Amino acid sequence: ILLFKSAGTDRNQVIWIALLVIFLINQIYWYIQLQLQARKKFIALSKMTLGFALFSTSLGVLMAYCFGLYGLLAGLALSYVAMILSSSEGKSPLPKLAWDTSLVWKLVKIGFPIMLSQALYILLLNVDKLIIWISMQKEDLGIYSIQSYIISIIILFPTVVSMVLYPNLMEDLGKNRHSNNLQDYLTKTTQILAYVVAPLLGVLFIIIHLPIQWLLPQYVSAVVPSQILISSSFFLVISRMP
Repeated sequence: ILLFKSAGTDRNQVIWIALLVIFLINQIYWYIQLQLQARKKFIALSKMTLGFALFSTSLGVLMAYCFGLYGLLAGLALSYVAMILSSSEGKSPLPKLAWDTSLVWKLVKIGFPIMLSQALYILLLNVDKLIIWISMQKEDLGIYSIQSYIISIIILFPTVVSMVLYPNLMEDLGKNRHSNNLQDYLTKTTQILAYVVAPLLGVLFIIIHLPIQWLLPQYVSAVVPSQILISSSFFLVISRMP
């Protein structure tokens, strides 16, 4: 919605259609992710998550630079398709379709409130951007958004780790609720993340001004706020496990 402020009617229609296609592909992507998680194929799950982050970022930037908003949307769609195909291992990424009307309505009743709550959660996470977009200039939104993207990338690593550990933690908890080994999932993993993330964030703090100055000189005022968020994100990263 933030991208439609200066768009024409015809352009809006094309963008809405593109977003609808991306949404459908996105649902297949998340279905496969949940399927991999349920089957405990964590290596494939991690590759898929990290692969999408790297592929969508690099291809999205390149396509946006060459073709603008249309290129960005195309790059996002291609990233989803590439990860879906790479995770299928030569097989069809989806099961054979079957139709059961009673089951469909049951799934709709269960799934629609969940999907609606997720949509509201996404809106809640981005309400600050909406307020800035409405009340300020688009350059201000760009300065603000750069920092949120940096934090999203930083959080990606502990998110992948938690996706692997969480099912094992729940399984062990179900077998023995009083097991002392459960504490290892929290304490040891948090310590490892703290040791690994601290120097990485330090390096990022020192060099973050370089890509902004080179690629986005008009948003150079985002450097200092980004450094502040990078420093504080250390605590956000290590709290991901508990």
